[in-house]
Amino acid sequence: MFPPEALDHAIRRGVRFPLKGRMLNIEIMDLLAAGLAGCGDIFELISLTGAVSAENTQELCWSRGLVFAAMQEWEDVEQKMALARRFVEVERVFLPLCYAGEVLREERIFVLPPMHRFGWYCVQAFDALDSGDAPSYAQLLRTGLASCAAMMPMVEFLTKNTPELQTPPPSPELLALAEKVRTVLAACPADDPAVTALKASPAYRKVAHLIERDEI
Repeated sequence: MFPPEALDHAIRRGVRFPLKGRMLNIEIMDLLAAGLAGCGDIFELISLTGAVSAENTQELCWSRGLVFAAMQEWEDVEQKMALARRFVEVERVFLPLCYAGEVLREERIFVLPPMHRFGWYCVQAFDALDSGDAPSYAQLLRTGLASCAAMMPMVEFLTKNTPELQTPPPSPELLALAEKVRTVLAACPADDPAVTALKASPAYRKVAHLIERDEI
């Protein structure tokens, strides 16, 4: 077994790992990757690995091990969105290489380990996002979370930081209208018929979310 510090130093110095001619099983690679997570910026090590490909299964399994180790350190990884994308890249290649196509269907993925079930949903989610379907992206992430509760921090981050899921800020015109409505409401008693009429108006409906949000 390689000492994690020595392996970390070697990879940062340009050594390509796994070494050619040295076959390592996936358990050993996972242990090595977990050891590297305590040596420094593991995402930097991920960025030093090559493109994810099914052509070299040793490199693919190593990429998988590094990504899984980094996800266990999620809160300390600065490049979270890039890590999520890398996870999807790995799962997109790894899953069909290691599991029969008949298994990789929603009604049958219960046979996969939890992380790979979550990975399957993440692949579908990012495909939906990239095709412009943000609502399906969010729904697939939530469904995937049900299969692997440990990924709650990742799903929470993606939900809060994916631009397509964020509500755009209100326009200056909408803010000005909201302020006028607030002024009118503040000047009238709550039981004034004018207040009832105003709250039933199209103008109020446009800004109700802004006014009621501020009242919470």
